[in-house]
Amino acid sequence: ETLQALYRISSRYDLDREQRLQSIVDLARHFLGAEYALLSHYKTAEFEVCTVSPAEQNLAVPLRAEFAAAAAQDSQIQSHRDSESGDQYIVCPVYIGGELHCLLEFSSSRQYRAKGHQQPGLASELSRRILKLISQWVGNEVIMAERENKAESRYQDIKLRFAEISPREREVLNLLVQSESTKSMARILNISTKTIELHRANLLRKTDAKSSIELVKLAVLSGMSDPVAEHKDSLCLQK
Repeated sequence: ETLQALYRISSRYDLDREQRLQSIVDLARHFLGAEYALLSHYKTAEFEVCTVSPAEQNLAVPLRAEFAAAAAQDSQIQSHRDSESGDQYIVCPVYIGGELHCLLEFSSSRQYRAKGHQQPGLASELSRRILKLISQWVGNEVIMAERENKAESRYQDIKLRFAEISPREREVLNLLVQSESTKSMARILNISTKTIELHRANLLRKTDAKSSIELVKLAVLSGMSDPVAEHKDSLCLQK
């Protein structure tokens, strides 16, 4: 049932990365019968909170520093019960490419179990394997979120490079994307070749592009140019 639920979550394209992570961490918490779950991301030699279950909780990371460190060092799932308080703690480190990437922790108090909630823990080797699978799935989701954020950041950076180009410079840029020559651009826009060269130089300067090839690449990546639409426009201009 847990694996089927995991598959259903992964198949829901109406969820964004954050919602999908929340759903998976919620699933892991319910699977273990834990009171709290905390997913942290290992960055710059320390852990940062990524996802908490239940979502409204405010938890510090790591939940149990000494046990989390031991689990990370051994690269293994660990389970501990405090002999005095009776609190239950489970930690699952997530290694990707041989490096510690995430930490998935679960905690339950004696009071929580006294209210009739199921006994938390890893009852069998199968439950350990399922938790390991869930944790790896979580790690993959985190990696995908990182890549998407990085791509979005690069996209916004590229868009900013084109923020100050003039309408005429954009016309030149679109023709450049269509591989039009300087003479052809001058004829289409009814301006001199020297003016075309001036606009191209301004485009290189404003976008910090090292060459016309890089300029075209940046224009396409930023969405500043629609070659098909602009080709139609250029044909109209020529007519």
